[in-house]
Amino acid sequence: MAEYIMRQDFKRAEETAAEALREAGHIIIARNYLIPGIGELDIVSLKDGRICASEVKARQYRRPAGERGPFSRSKQQKTIRALRIFLQDQKQEARDLGLLAAEVLWNKDGRISACRILPWDEI
Repeated sequence: MAEYIMRQDFKRAEETAAEALREAGHIIIARNYLIPGIGELDIVSLKDGRICASEVKARQYRRPAGERGPFSRSKQQKTIRALRIFLQDQKQEARDLGLLAAEVLWNKDGRISACRILPWDEI
């Protein structure tokens, strides 16, 4: 039962992040795109000719300034590799790449309280 609730919560967090991206002018072109042996791209979007991969993280607190959290360098490299494969699959290899991080915050009542979309290098 707890696993089901967690999946539902993450699905809501991803939808919140996708909506924030749309509001910022992104066109969502793929969600949960699985690259076997590498990983999954949570959200792939297009804005101003650039293809962006957004990694969604949901948590119950905001990290203090300067704390990097779960967006590690190795996760970044894996995401870049997956995004390049996605672009090859879509015959879009010449596109500029962008990496974004979507941090979705929950309050104590289990409701989404905020969503921040940041360039990965600001995380």
